[in-house]
Amino acid sequence: MICMSNKIIFVPFSYSSVKRSGNNMRHRNNPFDDYCKVFCVALVSIKEKNQNCDVALVTDTDIPLYYKTILERNDILILNAGFDSFVFPDQYPWCLAFYKLCALKFIVENYKYDYVCYVDADVIANNPFDPIWKECDYNILLYDINHGRQVPNYRVFLEELSTFLGEDTNATQYGGEFFAANINNAKIFISSCLDVYNKLIEKKFITTKGDEFILTISAHQNKLLIKNAGAYIYRFWTGCFRLVSTNYKANPVCVLHLPDEKTGGIIKIFNKYIRKDKLPTANKIYSLCHLTHIKFLLSIKQHIHKILKYKS
Repeated sequence: MICMSNKIIFVPFSYSSVKRSGNNMRHRNNPFDDYCKVFCVALVSIKEKNQNCDVALVTDTDIPLYYKTILERNDILILNAGFDSFVFPDQYPWCLAFYKLCALKFIVENYKYDYVCYVDADVIANNPFDPIWKECDYNILLYDINHGRQVPNYRVFLEELSTFLGEDTNATQYGGEFFAANINNAKIFISSCLDVYNKLIEKKFITTKGDEFILTISAHQNKLLIKNAGAYIYRFWTGCFRLVSTNYKANPVCVLHLPDEKTGGIIKIFNKYIRKDKLPTANKIYSLCHLTHIKFLLSIKQHIHKILKYKS
């Protein structure tokens, strides 16, 4: 492939009915089809906001012609990269998630981009990435999920890190949904990630935190290169656990990460707009993805729960 731009934004995607990944798609009738819809929404929205960048799906999976056609007519590249690094046994927790690091290694080693960025499939571009690229002249951007020791998941994360490292640590936990860097820093970072991976294999260590475990250790070891990407991406929780900032509009971030909407609002955006070669307005995205309001059925359930609690 000849690079059309000096910048690439890509979504890594690997699918297996055998390998372990997240839990929130397992109950779906056709999770593979849903994943295809989700990454189409992400990639089309990213390309629409970043016409001057190469935008790609990096995958080891055979994508159905229907979805390939949608990507191709939106000038989105499909790059085939085997899952041949950062490999764990099929039943290793989150083993599919490590494909992100494999895809980053593939891009860094095989293409001559000056800047690279990857995002999870369940994102929507909210603004152009221009300020992200400027940041990459100075730092690697990773998303600090802002968990403190009062959060049980973070305490478990630190316990795993300390056990693996053989010493107590206060490392910042970084999310696996976003990475951006210039090519030189990307090479430094992926090399560090490979070192951590090799030690995991050597020690036969099992982490329950997926690629975030490797990312966090590598970031901690290269902390002078790292800057929090929280000004450019935010993880919005829109389900039973609701944690939503107004920064989709106020001081708006570039990327909306919407984990709870991969089975809801994002699918609706695909069905109502993307498959018809249309793009929803920003306000429609905010509404369909429940950033402006709580989900109707969830609201009803919460109301009923309050009534029952009051009566008891």
